[in-house]
Amino acid sequence: MNENEIELKNNSIIHKDNSLNRLDLSFLKHIELNEYKKSNLLAYWINDFAMYHDKEKMEINMTLLL
Repeated sequence: MNENEIELKNNSIIHKDNSLNRLDLSFLKHIELNEYKKSNLLAYWINDFAMYHDKEKMEINMTLLL
């Protein structure tokens, strides 16, 4: 792994951590405001999107193997 790849990896990790922290703040805001439905919908959407993204990547990789 060269220096550019290491920097890219480190920046990706930092960006991921910042995004997750921001998302946590959003959840906490909705919960503190008793907006439980919004919090649940947001959690459902994020989970569904992550599963879709993983499945899509797996399908692309399977296509490349054929």
